[in-house]
Amino acid sequence: MGCRMSTQPPKVFISYSQDDAEHRARVLDLADRLRIDGVDCELDQYYRSPPEGWPRWMDRSIEQADYILVVCTETYNKRCTGREKPGRGLGVRWESVIIYQHLYDAESLNTKFIPILYDDDDKQWIPKPLGGATHYRLPAEEQYEELLDHLFGIPPTEKPILGEVPKATASGARMSYEPVNAVHVPSACFEDDEAFDVFLSHSYLDAVAVRELACRLEDEAGFRVWLDKWVLKAGKSWQQEIVRGIENAAACAVCIGAESPQRWFANEIELALSKQAQRPTSFAVIPVLLQGANKQNVPALLHLRTWADFRKGHDSAYAFHVLCQGIRGLPIGRWPIPSRSAETSEIWCQRKLRSLERLRKYGLRENILIDGQRKIVDRLIEDETM
Repeated sequence: MGCRMSTQPPKVFISYSQDDAEHRARVLDLADRLRIDGVDCELDQYYRSPPEGWPRWMDRSIEQADYILVVCTETYNKRCTGREKPGRGLGVRWESVIIYQHLYDAESLNTKFIPILYDDDDKQWIPKPLGGATHYRLPAEEQYEELLDHLFGIPPTEKPILGEVPKATASGARMSYEPVNAVHVPSACFEDDEAFDVFLSHSYLDAVAVRELACRLEDEAGFRVWLDKWVLKAGKSWQQEIVRGIENAAACAVCIGAESPQRWFANEIELALSKQAQRPTSFAVIPVLLQGANKQNVPALLHLRTWADFRKGHDSAYAFHVLCQGIRGLPIGRWPIPSRSAETSEIWCQRKLRSLERLRKYGLRENILIDGQRKIVDRLIEDETM
């Protein structure tokens, strides 16, 4: 799947009817999740009273949005078609007039209005002008991922670059066609960037557990960790950053939770395995089973690999050791680790030197850095002579 070349997050407005408290809550959950996933989503529930007034706020939000998510229910349909009781649903009535006018002005070409359903039966309530548009049934995870792809302009299947017309051979027959690789990543996606020890690939459902693991990897083992919530920049293409992160990492830890990898999580695994196939001795792909994980959710291509199993709380120290050794490209070795061994001293030295190096960007003076490095190396020499 290609990178999204736009550097700006898509602007989205959600048009919905306030059927009841439960419906309001699930629409708010959708808006919150979209914003977390890099979509600049606007929703009336984020405001108590816009200074320009609700009618102008709705008009401006619809005008400025790249996409309008229309949450279709029977109540929404009644209000946008004028069949609601007088005085009720004025917000939807106003928004629907603006939406219909946009479609009229565009000569019925729909490039921004996307129907959203929360029940299969709600398909009948999609407004007729939007009946021919692709709709998404939420909260199904696969449908949500497809909606994200839609908003970021990612096609279901990447269209191969049109090649040259095949030349004829001496016999007059055309030369055979060689298909372009379906997984194509434009070279423009890559830029020079700092290296990472490990890229953490995970589902958003496991974000909290993976963030805690990332903190341990940095604080206890001194690794430079690529974690989406730490590395992604506002206004930048997160797809490009993911591709660049895997490219610049020495290992990829695939963190499996209660759900099987879907959509972009699955794509990250494919990218990591593809890189490992090209660099088998310098890049590791390590399965990590989080608490609540099921072995059946581990992708088939990862089944035969040694994994770090965090499913049992009392074994977390050993699982963490297995993961760290995998990132370093070293055998698991003895467990528990012998205290004050030469190997652990070397690892301690590496961790301290990395931590010290990271302080350089915060303006730490060079003479202080050199003195700190000297003390760390002296400690390593002292341990190995004991």
